[in-house]
Amino acid sequence: MSPLEMFATGLAVISAAALGVSLILTTVRTASQARRLSALRQVVQARTDEIEAMRRRIAGVERLTRTRQGECGELETRRVRTDAATRAAAADKIELVHELGAVHPGYERYRCDLRTAPDFARVETRRLVFAREIWERRNVAIVRAPDAESAMITLNRVFPPASGVLAGSLRPDPEAVAGGPRSGADEAAARP
Repeated sequence: MSPLEMFATGLAVISAAALGVSLILTTVRTASQARRLSALRQVVQARTDEIEAMRRRIAGVERLTRTRQGECGELETRRVRTDAATRAAAADKIELVHELGAVHPGYERYRCDLRTAPDFARVETRRLVFAREIWERRNVAIVRAPDAESAMITLNRVFPPASGVLAGSLRPDPEAVAGGPRSGADEAAARP
């Protein structure tokens, strides 16, 4: 073997060795990149799963929100109805009291519900005892008189049939009988 052949063989061996080392380095680099790519894919997959889980939670919260908004709407409707019913009940409890007669020892207190006649809307304004708006509420007359007959006469004199106001049945005032609340006139009469 000539030196040239030896040199060529050595060069071929060195080239093959360099190619082998190059292949090994490329393989290692490719394997390393594959591992990094796999790790990145796992991270991306994990983030994708998290995003999907978040979307499911958001959809659940949106459903819950819609349900709660519907319930809030129903509750608001109930509240409005309850407020209206409360106002109506309070308006029904408002009582306008007309006190008739003087406070004298021995006089009894009688109570009578007052209501408007069916033709009240056609009664002339000059014949009305009070403004029409007063009669939209519940009206009660407290009459002080020696007996029921005198109390009825007083009622018919103050509220004649032409006024469009009708007196109901006359009865002893339960508050006076039970010692309940007294009017300002009763308290003034009771003072020495």
